[in-house]
Amino acid sequence: FSFNLGQPLGNRQHRAPIYFAALCLLVGARLSVTSEGILYRAGIVDWHEGTFIEYFAFYLAVPTFMLFLRSLYPNETHRMVVRLCIVVGVLGALLVIVLPVFYYARTLLVFQAWAGIIILYFAVTIARAVINRRPEAAGMMLGGLVLGATTINDMLFAMRAAETIYVVPGGLFFFFFSQAFVLSR
Repeated sequence: FSFNLGQPLGNRQHRAPIYFAALCLLVGARLSVTSEGILYRAGIVDWHEGTFIEYFAFYLAVPTFMLFLRSLYPNETHRMVVRLCIVVGVLGALLVIVLPVFYYARTLLVFQAWAGIIILYFAVTIARAVINRRPEAAGMMLGGLVLGATTINDMLFAMRAAETIYVVPGGLFFFFFSQAFVLSR
């Protein structure tokens, strides 16, 4: 992790490790407060603080992921889509900062739909990268498909639209492991 965080500081051309490290931090923060997260069990955060962390991290993780994708495959990602993703994510995070939980919690369904669109965009982008024979795109595709499937499962579970269990931590582990491998090459 510290390697991924420190490696690009002197390299403006290759930002993928810094975006990947930021994504790991955001996802780790969110996982630490979702369901029976460790911060709840340890009594470090209460419900309001945990909900703030959960939403804030989710809303910023989507544009961070898009920046990571763009840094790896700039020819396959459209700059305007990346900018739109950043605007939507930052706007969501700002709503979490300025509004009470009662109001910003109502934005989740809309943002989950937005995240679903981004997952589809990711799939198309990676498919283009594989077709264009970009380095390590197949590994990115495999990790992304597992993460995308587990994310969609968890969104459906949270909406009570599917009777499953939360599986995104396993999908994240698989994705992060595959991306660490991609970045190490």
